[in-house]
Amino acid sequence: MRGTSRPAPRAQADGLEWPLRLAAVWQQVHADPVRLTQGNTLFKRDLVRFQSDAVLSAPPIDQLAPVADPGVLALLWAKSAALLADRDGTLVADAFSPTWDGTLFPLIADLFSALPQVEAWDPLAGYAPTENGLSPGPTAGFLALLLARKYVHPDVVAEWLWSHHPSWAGVIPTDARDKGAAWVRGYLLGVAYPLGLVEVAGETGGGNQGAVPSNQVVRLSPIGRHLLLGKKEPLAPPAFPQTLLVQPNAEVLVYRQGLTPPLVAALSRFAGWKGIGPACTLELTPEQTYRGLESGLTLPMIVQTLNRHGTRPVPAGVADLLQRWASKRERITVFSSAVLVEFQTPAELDAAVARGVVTLRLTDRIGMTADGSEPSLSHLRLVGNRDYESKPQRCLTVADDGVTLTVDTPQADLLLEAEIGQFAEALPIEQNGTRKFRLTPATLRGAQAAGRPLTDIDQWFLERTGAPLSAAGRLLLLGGQLPPPQAARLLVVKFPTAEIADGVVQWPGTRALVAERLGPLAVVVEEEHFEAFRAALAEVGVRAMFG
Repeated sequence: MRGTSRPAPRAQADGLEWPLRLAAVWQQVHADPVRLTQGNTLFKRDLVRFQSDAVLSAPPIDQLAPVADPGVLALLWAKSAALLADRDGTLVADAFSPTWDGTLFPLIADLFSALPQVEAWDPLAGYAPTENGLSPGPTAGFLALLLARKYVHPDVVAEWLWSHHPSWAGVIPTDARDKGAAWVRGYLLGVAYPLGLVEVAGETGGGNQGAVPSNQVVRLSPIGRHLLLGKKEPLAPPAFPQTLLVQPNAEVLVYRQGLTPPLVAALSRFAGWKGIGPACTLELTPEQTYRGLESGLTLPMIVQTLNRHGTRPVPAGVADLLQRWASKRERITVFSSAVLVEFQTPAELDAAVARGVVTLRLTDRIGMTADGSEPSLSHLRLVGNRDYESKPQRCLTVADDGVTLTVDTPQADLLLEAEIGQFAEALPIEQNGTRKFRLTPATLRGAQAAGRPLTDIDQWFLERTGAPLSAAGRLLLLGGQLPPPQAARLLVVKFPTAEIADGVVQWPGTRALVAERLGPLAVVVEEEHFEAFRAALAEVGVRAMFG
């Protein structure tokens, strides 16, 4: 199929349209999960909800061709891109994937790879689930992009698909006379163009509901050629960090050219999307602030995000509103059960909270989801799990010095750190992630003062190390409670055999002169008694000499 001569190309889309819409979907599902039927289709309530949503159903800023049910497409696309998770027949908001932490092009690549998994949507019919779950749409759309290596008219692409695709013509309405040209325009200009995959040359038709003049042609954009043809990845667009303005009425105005995936994900967690356009609008509300706080954000983190990316500081009135909303949320929450996740370092927990893998911080290294459910394990490297109804496992090794404790991470559980803090102080984490603690007099005596007798301490060490408190630990704990040691100058007498030492200790002639036996071969004699001790030994033929 030959390319088409064309005029100079029009400006390429910025690629943000669909990431913004998927973020808005994530936010809506986070507030109100979507139930699925037994056939894995949408209930009418949710279908109408996403078909009529003001933000999701609004046309893009530079719409070239309309598509049916764009809100439903965004919902299904968010699910295939792992922004939403199916939990027992209910779609719930999942954590933003790591691609949302970087620049725009990797995110576009991630969303493009997820697009072929959207089977139940069609550019002309909109939401169109099939009985067998298979649709020719994904393959037809992929082929349409491959056919746009050079500038080509959508009608030419449609004609090729009509003649070569084995089943695509079956989804085109029987009364359509264009042989699928409107379908191709909807896919290339309504889906691929806003994602930044294609560029357009020619007139746009003056906004006449997506009408395409005869001279309008499409071609893969630089990022499209990179993804589909293996060409060099284009340079990332320039960054404009200060891109938003918080207004006194608690609305946030965000200039589109400064938006990045991390900022879109961050704003979606605590501010509600009201409009997507050249200048996007969001609103700070109590409900959205509560959800942001429940997702693991803190009030300082929210204000810092707004100030860091703002052209002006947050107005005092808005900061006061956020403070009041945050203070109302402070309450005790009781979970009947929960899955706790322990991270190796505080930095790893920070990263997980930023991506939404966990939302609540329980300690500097332990977190959990907002409802206590199991987080998405696809974003975690699991090294172990624990059943806390079973007895504690041995997970500590006592060093030769008797006071240094090394944690066996795969065997450790989440309660260890809270428990060990009663007896030992933490040492800096080593580069390989090994965690160590050290017994000190202050920590051990503090545990005893808090009502932990020596028997309890011994029992804890038996459970965690396999042995009672070490001798060095007992010295640190009990040393100050015992009578002071006595220093005296004594002489140690060593014998060649244990039998002679036994005899010296037993024989009345020397027994009274022995102060203490030190071992099988040695006894202690006071200095003033040594001459008498030596004379007694001489009587039996044993000569005692100074070494």
